[in-house]
Amino acid sequence: MEYNLSSLDIHFLIPELKSLIGAKIEKIFQTKEDFNILFALHISGEGKKFLYTSIPDVICITDFKPDFPDLPPSFCSSLRRKITNAKIKEINQINFERIIKIDLSTKHGDAILYIELFSTGNIILTDGENQILAVAKSQTWGKRTLKNREEYKLPPQQINLLEISQQEFNKNITSSDKESIVKSLAIDFSLGGVFSEEVLMNLDLDKNKSPSQITPEESEKIYNQIKNLINSPVKPNKVGNKIYPIEMKSLIPEEFFETFNQGINKIVFQNYKKTEKAKIEVEKKESLSKISKILNAQKNQLQGLEQSKEENTEKGELIYKNYSQIKEILEYIQKNKKIKSWNEIKKELEKNDLFVSLDEHTGKLELNLE
Repeated sequence: MEYNLSSLDIHFLIPELKSLIGAKIEKIFQTKEDFNILFALHISGEGKKFLYTSIPDVICITDFKPDFPDLPPSFCSSLRRKITNAKIKEINQINFERIIKIDLSTKHGDAILYIELFSTGNIILTDGENQILAVAKSQTWGKRTLKNREEYKLPPQQINLLEISQQEFNKNITSSDKESIVKSLAIDFSLGGVFSEEVLMNLDLDKNKSPSQITPEESEKIYNQIKNLINSPVKPNKVGNKIYPIEMKSLIPEEFFETFNQGINKIVFQNYKKTEKAKIEVEKKESLSKISKILNAQKNQLQGLEQSKEENTEKGELIYKNYSQIKEILEYIQKNKKIKSWNEIKKELEKNDLFVSLDEHTGKLELNLE
């Protein structure tokens, strides 16, 4: 998928995802080819909603149900066994990471669903003590192992822009090994390229300037600008094939949305809907073709029956018209077949105008009734 969520995107999306608190998980679906997971939820007073996640790119709430197979892969089967009918207690972002933590209440006790949207992504289900119960992809890096019965551990903590102090920010930015300030903000501080450029453009700072050359005054301005960005009012908008949670001076919005989640839906599911529409059209044509073939076959069969009916009626009328002579021939054969030779019988039958031939081996009698 071309579209993916940044740490800042998730920060703005979390308050909207919290509308699912109290929802019950009714069913879980997964595609076979990849890790697209769909949680069918029931929200009291609202009805059915779906929580869709495509690892490692996006997560969003939707009313649209994509075409998912009913027969689940093994990971999905495990989730169904363990958290069907579970209730969502809380939804949060871990620090400023691209990790979403969903606290659940199940019949077996508390559980936690971790959705990781960085690197290759992953979905991990743990019990209340963070022991892994199910994992989409078993993985190991250094001291971090994601597999069943292991303790779930967070990846090495990145800089948390939500909590970092001015002094810590100054220290980290000036000691960065990145070649430019824009790359330092994007990578070291997990701000992403577009948001980093927005911060520097608003301050009229050269984005290619080396971090080591940033003055204390510039560092303070960057820090304050980042804080302003994080606390900006939500105003979701579309630019190209990307949805932004806030309006930015460096971009020209093409369309605005009531919620960030609504905008994500448009981008994520527009291709799904196009694909499914095309699939429906193909199925419709195939169905119509099958129906057309059936109708043609039935039409031909009906024509054959009509023709057969006419022929049988005509034959019946001829038999009825010549009934006496036919009866006479049949009775003669039946009476003489044991006392005369077949040649004698045939010679005698040739005197009758209706007689054409007789095959004593097959018992076939041919008469000319016309």
